[in-house]
Amino acid sequence: MRSTEDLEQITPLVWNELKALDIPFIRCGVFIIDESSKTVQAFLSAPDGHSLGVMKIPFDAEKVTAATVAHWKKNEVYRTHWDKSQFLEFMQLMKDLGQVSNEKEYQGAEQPPESLHLHFVPFTQGMLYVGNVGPLEDEQIELIQTLADAFAIAYARYEDFVKLEKAKEQVENTLEELQATQNQLVQSEKMASLGELTAGIAHEIQNPLNFVNNFSEVSVELLEEMLEEMSKGDLEEAKALMEDIKQNLDKINHHGKRADGIVKGMLQHSRASSGEKELTDLNVLADEYLRLAYHGLRAKDKTFNATLETHFDESIGKVNVLAQDMGRVILNLITNAFYVVQ
Repeated sequence: MRSTEDLEQITPLVWNELKALDIPFIRCGVFIIDESSKTVQAFLSAPDGHSLGVMKIPFDAEKVTAATVAHWKKNEVYRTHWDKSQFLEFMQLMKDLGQVSNEKEYQGAEQPPESLHLHFVPFTQGMLYVGNVGPLEDEQIELIQTLADAFAIAYARYEDFVKLEKAKEQVENTLEELQATQNQLVQSEKMASLGELTAGIAHEIQNPLNFVNNFSEVSVELLEEMLEEMSKGDLEEAKALMEDIKQNLDKINHHGKRADGIVKGMLQHSRASSGEKELTDLNVLADEYLRLAYHGLRAKDKTFNATLETHFDESIGKVNVLAQDMGRVILNLITNAFYVVQ
């Protein structure tokens, strides 16, 4: 039994045992008593096995339910009798409580029983109910008690399974929360790393930008001088100035590409690896990330200082590697080294 639906389905099967034991009955059921919610969950069945209804009844809803719970607590058999009017009275109460919607289905016949003897036999989790037109003998009650004890064992296994399912669900939810927390921590680490990297890039990119700005200002002045010389008709001086401007433009182009390369390096570090290897100049990559690591740490700790000396092997050339991953390795390696020597 894995759910209420499973219990509802297995209840008629249990009552097949009543027939096998030659117990006479016109109605039967399982009453699961829940002290935590102060309710009785009743699963009713007809002799042919079809369900007569499922009800959830408060302990204090009416006197038969209250007496059933009281006898269960004392582990005693409870017997009572209804005539037709009492049966109809109980059915009306269940309708008022929203537990019965179809009278004929609940009755199990066109007409309610004229006489109904109710027998409730205790087991660990509740009561087995057997309803018959006449009272049952003590020997028959003993047979029902044997059946009740067997049902108690089966229901205990059901409860164990429910607890296991809840524990499993709790573990799965905890695992999901841990994975979400782990992802957040990883993202935080990435953002922290990116923040340090951005600080380093801001410093690194400042130098080529300063060159670009300075050469641009000088070039504007040279253009003004060239225009002035041309207006005087001195073409030789104008040509000389044009050559100076050309050199400045070459320098602006060089440092602009340098700035562009730094930005591309940042983008490569910040995005996920493509997983594809490419020919990479390891010397350039190492030099770039060395400076980024240095200025990134300087941005966090102004007291930190280091002299950067590089000795690259020019014969290495380009190597087929994952540039982004290799860059991160170099960045982490150098950053850790900086922390060690602080």
